Amino acid sequence: MNISSLQKMLKKEKKLPLIIFDLINIRYLTGFTGTYARLIIDENKIYFISDSRYAEYAQNILSKNIFFKQQEGAGNLFIKEL
Repeated sequence: MNISSLQKMLKKEKKLPLIIFDLINIRYLTGFTGTYARLIIDENKIYFISDSRYAEYAQNILSKNIFFKQQEGAGNLFIKEL
């Protein structure tokens, strides 16, 4: 299942937003192979969150419908701002 299909299914089942912390699931959905990432799937947007070590790499591998956000502080506070 690709990430857009997952987003549509979750939207239909009213199970959004979804936050994914598991790197194996993030790798499956995005192709990202780094050691730190979060993925937030919302009704209209998909956010990929990582730190500065992976900024260039993530932006090069992510599909155009996934928005990269660089984390610059406490992760939970950053996610709350989105």
